[in-house]
Amino acid sequence: MENGLPISIVIFGASGDLTRRKLVPALFHQCVKGEIQNAINIVGTSRSKYSHEEFRQRMYEGMVELSGIVPDESD
Repeated sequence: MENGLPISIVIFGASGDLTRRKLVPALFHQCVKGEIQNAINIVGTSRSKYSHEEFRQRMYEGMVELSGIVPDESD
């Protein structure tokens, strides 16, 4: 997508294993490879109670563990 508009993605059940192991690493890979050049807003909802920071940390750990790539802090 190269229209310059931000992309919004809503994930239901965002605290689940599928999101951590598949969805977030796949989106990250697409960004790294330049397949997604737009800003991405990811909105997640689930029954599990995580703070914003706890959720981000959980997704970050899954992304690093499963993609083998450590994101640059500026990304």
